[in-house]
Amino acid sequence: MPSCARHSAAIFAAIFFVLTQNMMADAAAPQIWFKMANYKGTQGVDGPQGWRKLFSDPNASWPGFMDHVQVVAAAGIMQVPVDVLAKMFVKLKQKHIAFAIESLAQSWVNQPACGQGGRELL
Repeated sequence: MPSCARHSAAIFAAIFFVLTQNMMADAAAPQIWFKMANYKGTQGVDGPQGWRKLFSDPNASWPGFMDHVQVVAAAGIMQVPVDVLAKMFVKLKQKHIAFAIESLAQSWVNQPACGQGGRELL
């Protein structure tokens, strides 16, 4: 085997080892997800005040429990103002927290009843 091929094979083996070790470690470690309430919510820290306190308010301290969170999840993301979303993504990136969008696989709002449409999609 030529020297270049051996070198490439060694690099590939090292990368494969590192990737599989990380994947195995990640699979064994539980993840903590934090679900944001819908932005249009109105109770306590739910809704706009919760989003703004966590992501927009420059005077608000980062809550200690969030240091254990790996993923922030949210539904109804279209309700959240763009400036709040932008600040949220900056903060999540700084804190190395992933983001998940909760969504239905298929919306039933203003859609025909089951079995009464959808052929145009095929």
